Amino acid sequence: MPSDVPAVVEFGLLGPVRLSVRSVDVPLGGLKRRTGFAILVANRNRVTSTAALADAVWGEELPANAAGSAQVLISGLRKLLDDHGADGARVIQTAPPGYRLRAEAESCDVDRFRALRQSAAAQRAGGRLPPATALYRQALRLWRGGACEDLAGIRFADEVAAELNEERLACHEATLETELALGRHAEISHELAAATAREPLRETMWALYMTALYRSGRQADALAAYRRIRELLADELGIEPGSRLREVHAAILAQRGIDPVVAPEGTQEPTTRDPAPSLPARLRFGDGRVITLDAHKVGIGRAADNAIVLSDTNVSRHHAAITATPTGYVLSDLQSLNGTRVNGEPVIGHHILADADVIRVGDSSWTFELT
Repeated sequence: MPSDVPAVVEFGLLGPVRLSVRSVDVPLGGLKRRTGFAILVANRNRVTSTAALADAVWGEELPANAAGSAQVLISGLRKLLDDHGADGARVIQTAPPGYRLRAEAESCDVDRFRALRQSAAAQRAGGRLPPATALYRQALRLWRGGACEDLAGIRFADEVAAELNEERLACHEATLETELALGRHAEISHELAAATAREPLRETMWALYMTALYRSGRQADALAAYRRIRELLADELGIEPGSRLREVHAAILAQRGIDPVVAPEGTQEPTTRDPAPSLPARLRFGDGRVITLDAHKVGIGRAADNAIVLSDTNVSRHHAAITATPTGYVLSDLQSLNGTRVNGEPVIGHHILADADVIRVGDSSWTFELT
């Protein structure tokens, strides 16, 4: 369906979970119904198994007849659609081993956001910066708050939200890079100041902020911004700024121009780090197996793109990560639902690992060893 023709039924995850029929918002009701609807939308046009639906909605309080309870929930959603002039059975189809929400092209705000961002990136790659900026801004205006923000604390929703919110940040960074390339440094300085306050460890935002300040004739403020992010990285992660921040800092000190970033989105390295520490390290399982930490960053979670994949329902899709830095190894909890522990203590944000530390994620544990 063309993007300029509104769908009869539309869905939203870029803010509180949303359902609208013929452009009129439909109240979804209580938390369980909103949660069930949200997982169907997140898996739109794919089958959501009855087990996955029940796990998302009830979690550890799974009813004795989970399949029957899920069927009642689906019936309620279908009736809600019917009552507002949509065909509930057509929108939410029975598809073994569960249900499938049928979504027309770009009837979900997530798909519209991604399509606009892709179009913007194509314009930027072709050097057409004004239309790229307009498309990026149009994509960002689709957001009504944090993704699935009314379902905060529900595991599946938190995982979906983490991924979508990261996409939003990357889109915002690309927008501001393109604005800088157009010479709009003075206009976006305040926007960048607010962005670095919201995401204080986001190095790309700080590099853009320093560049905007410097080009606006505020060299002292740009240098002060560098000192601030350097202190934050040292205090929070025990690391030095990455190469991009250092390059911007050096250019400001030398009072030379800073080239605008006009490369296609995703080709630059926004958070380049220094080389890994010279001391090799490994994780040792209780049964004697070891994993050598030979990569810069080792992800831990249920998703297949992690270096350590755990099939444990208590583990988030992207649960934790171990990052190599010039001064050692840092364990980060990636806002997981059930937390990460070191030596029995919860990790709040980040933890600098020491030899013989015991890391626990869900039902799995390892000993960190310097070799």
